[in-house]
Amino acid sequence: ALAPSAAQPPAPATIPVALFVDGGVSGKGPDMFEDTARESADLKVTRVTAADIRAGKLKGFRVVVMPGGSGSGQAKALDAAGRDAVKAFVK
Repeated sequence: ALAPSAAQPPAPATIPVALFVDGGVSGKGPDMFEDTARESADLKVTRVTAADIRAGKLKGFRVVVMPGGSGSGQAKALDAAGRDAVKAFVK
């Protein structure tokens, strides 16, 4: 008789991450985040702009990252519709 094979653990689920890259973002934050995220096979990072967010493209993401820079600059780039979309996403 054949011995039962050891069960393989399930592959980790991929976590879709939106990375904001638009007005108000400065420095190496986005690149550094992507470099770090590549070390985790379960993270899939996609860059999104303020226009993407206003167009509803946060749908389907589990996480949104607003990297360093100027919060007021990011808010200005998003404008009211984008800020509302981020608030709805967080809820």
